[in-house]
Amino acid sequence: MHWSSQGIQSKIVEAVLLLMAVAIWLLLCGYHGLLGDAQLYAFQALSRIHPQLAVDLYLQNTSQDQFTIFSPAYAWVIQLIGVEPAARSLTLLFTIWFLAAAWMAARTLTNRDGAWLTVIFLLIVDGGYGSSGVFRLAEQFLTARLPAEALVATSLAFFLRDFKVLAAVTAAVALLVHPLIALPGLLLLICLGIPVRASLLGAAASAIAILLIAFCAAFLPWMRKLFPIMDPMWLSIVQERSQFLFLRLWSFRDWEINARPFFYLAFIAFVAQDARVRRICVAAAI
Repeated sequence: MHWSSQGIQSKIVEAVLLLMAVAIWLLLCGYHGLLGDAQLYAFQALSRIHPQLAVDLYLQNTSQDQFTIFSPAYAWVIQLIGVEPAARSLTLLFTIWFLAAAWMAARTLTNRDGAWLTVIFLLIVDGGYGSSGVFRLAEQFLTARLPAEALVATSLAFFLRDFKVLAAVTAAVALLVHPLIALPGLLLLICLGIPVRASLLGAAASAIAILLIAFCAAFLPWMRKLFPIMDPMWLSIVQERSQFLFLRLWSFRDWEINARPFFYLAFIAFVAQDARVRRICVAAAI
């Protein structure tokens, strides 16, 4: 009887935590519709269905649509159920997928209740990154970032459960969906798979290489053929439209928001007793 009642109590606690997560998502997150970048991704998908839309200036000269497999898949769903139902359904699907993958990853490091609390924390945390309030984790509208985040979380869960090949394949698929979102996740898996010293050396070498490339592109004429400088008139338009791309336009609050994860990781690595958790914190910071 004792074990039976204990099992029932555990199921009740798990059900309460699940209902709490659903209620928090409905109250704090939900679905915001075709807003912001969701409009751009819907337009890119519609251009796959209606080729005449592809003559638009936005799509004519190398748009981001050329670097993702998301648009064809999105277009297929739109043809089945329509634009708004497709956006709403896929947003819900990818959000559930992301949270489920996060639960799986947390479950390898803690018990079921701890994994549910991890999901709840993901729902209540601000999750903003970048600049100007443009980006946040698990957005409430449909872009390629959402499935890429779900794939990255899934690859981490596979890695922590010692399915290294599945983790690598999933991370590679995420690169095809949204390279900029997936790359840090892939680098995290690499850092977890190699010694910390090698990760630090690799990060330092990469930073130095990027600075050298930028310096050469700016000051060496022969390098500008390989890395051309943006036309001044076009640059001014991009600065006005996408301020988050330029560090000199970031505010103090922008820097503070992007510094938060490093403080969180440092604190957790300092107080955590599980060596696996400390290792993840160090790899994520690198």
